[in-house]
Amino acid sequence: MTRRLLILLVGVAACDPDGAIGPASEPLSQAEPGIQLPFAAPQSDGMFPQIAWDTNAGLFLPDRPNVLPTTLVRFNLESGLKTPLETIDGGLQVLAGGNGSIFYTQSMSKSDVLSRVGGDDVALVTAVQFAVSRNGKWVVVRDKGWWVLEAGTGARRALPAIPDFRQPLAVDEAGTRVVFGTVGPLSEFDSHVTLADVGGDARTIAIPGERLLAVEFAGDHPLMLGFASSDTVGRSELRFLTRTDEESSTKVVGTIHVNGVHGFVGVCGAWSTAAGYGVGVVQVRYTGMPSARHEIVKLDTEARVIGSADLWAPTDCTLSPDGRWFVYGNATGYIGSGELYLKSVR
Repeated sequence: MTRRLLILLVGVAACDPDGAIGPASEPLSQAEPGIQLPFAAPQSDGMFPQIAWDTNAGLFLPDRPNVLPTTLVRFNLESGLKTPLETIDGGLQVLAGGNGSIFYTQSMSKSDVLSRVGGDDVALVTAVQFAVSRNGKWVVVRDKGWWVLEAGTGARRALPAIPDFRQPLAVDEAGTRVVFGTVGPLSEFDSHVTLADVGGDARTIAIPGERLLAVEFAGDHPLMLGFASSDTVGRSELRFLTRTDEESSTKVVGTIHVNGVHGFVGVCGAWSTAAGYGVGVVQVRYTGMPSARHEIVKLDTEARVIGSADLWAPTDCTLSPDGRWFVYGNATGYIGSGELYLKSVR
C-alpha cells in the first residue's frame, strides 16, 4: 500500500457511521458531477499531487496511477486527445508544473530523481515532494537541505532549516519565498505553515480554519485556502476560508449550512489567484453507505453550488490557472479505482 493511500484511509476511518450530515431520510436529487475522464483518480490527497496543468486546457497525469512502470500522458480537455509522453520506470511520485514546464519525481534504485517532461533529469533529491512556481522558473527541492533551484540554469538558493514533517506547498514567481506545511487530513495535526525566504528568514503562520486545502502565491504573498466546521444544536456550518501572511487577513469565502456534523467531513479544494476564486468539494450528507453526497461549490464571497457528486471521499482537487476548469477525484482507497471528473466553472 502506498503512502498516499495510507493517508486517505486515515481520513476514511475517522468517519462516524452513526452521524449524518443532512437528514438521511430526505430524497436526493440526481447528482451533477461533471464529465468523467478516462483515468483513475490518483488519490493523492494533496501531499503527493499527480495532476498538473500545462495550459488552461491541457492536463498531465499518469495513465495508470500508483503502479509501476506507468506512462505519463497529456490529455487535451477540449479535443479529448490523449497523448502518451514518456514511461516512468520508477513509478510516479509527485507531478507539478507551471507555465508549460512540467516536472516529476520517481524513486530509482539508489536515489529519488527530479526530471523534466521532455527533458533530462534535473537533480538527485532526498525527498520526492517538491514545488514549482506558477511561471515555471523555480523548483523547490530537498537535497539534504531545502533549496530553490532555477530551472533554466540549475543555480541554487539555500533555504533555512524547515521542520521535517513540513513539505513545500508553493513558491513565488521570484523564487524567493516558499510555504512549507501539510495539506488535507494531515494538516489537522499541524495547524501552522512555515514561510521561508532565501535570505534565511522563516516564520510560522497559522492556517485558516481546521484543515489546509491549498496554497498559491499572489505576488509575494501566499494565499491559503482552508476549511472549518462548527456544530450547534441541529444546525452546522461548513466554512471555506482564506488567509495571507498579513495580520487580520482571514476571510470567509463560502459557507454551507447542513443539519448536523459528526466525525470527519470529506473536503478538498483549489484556488486560482488569476481568477480570484476557488472551488471546493465538500460532504453534505452521510448515510452509512460507502459513498455520500458532496456538493461542488465556487468560492468567492459565498459558496455557490455548481454541481454535486456521490463520493467515498473527494481528492485530487485542482483548478486550471484561469479558473475555467475544475478537476477532482473520488478516493476509494483501492489502487486503480476511483473516478476522475472534469467540471466547468461557470
